[in-house]
Amino acid sequence: MTRRAARPKYQDQPPAGWPGLESSEAPAASRRGFRRLQPRPPDGKWKTAVDDQNLSGELSVEVVWSDDQMIELEALVNVGQWRGQARAYTTRQEVITFSESLVQFAEGGSPTEFVAGSEDGSGFIGLRFYRIDRAGHIAGYVRLASGGLSFDHRPEQVSRLVVEFRVEAWALDEFARKLAPMAHDKSGRAYLVIEAGG
Repeated sequence: MTRRAARPKYQDQPPAGWPGLESSEAPAASRRGFRRLQPRPPDGKWKTAVDDQNLSGELSVEVVWSDDQMIELEALVNVGQWRGQARAYTTRQEVITFSESLVQFAEGGSPTEFVAGSEDGSGFIGLRFYRIDRAGHIAGYVRLASGGLSFDHRPEQVSRLVVEFRVEAWALDEFARKLAPMAHDKSGRAYLVIEAGG
């Protein structure tokens, strides 16, 4: 039976008898790019920064400009490792209608969606809420696209963020009830708390 050679404890210590290296040269070799191995976690599973999704996030919608017919909204989303913002134009009535349908959805109604602007470089905000299982758990789906680009821009210049998240019905109801007054007053901000780990 052949025994396997013991694995070196650190990568910055070249194995004994490495071709072309005398023991006096080993310290110099370690300075030329060998790195120390990290100990394996107790559960045996390596984790990356993306695995740390236990931070709660938020979605906010704010009126940043208005006139007699139109309002400009700014949406900010912060979900896990993903963050983004976009601005888009819509009408007050569109926001009020979405607010009403969102309240009905939070109370058990049909899925609902809000779309403002366009993904052609002028700015886009898309929000959709739906149930994902028989227990009635709710997910939100956000699509954002950057604006402020010239008419002759390339399609690749439009930055986009698309992300799904989990949300509680009570938080969605609170968010929905803040949207209508915000649109009516043409000022203010509505926040939605996103479920941790969502």
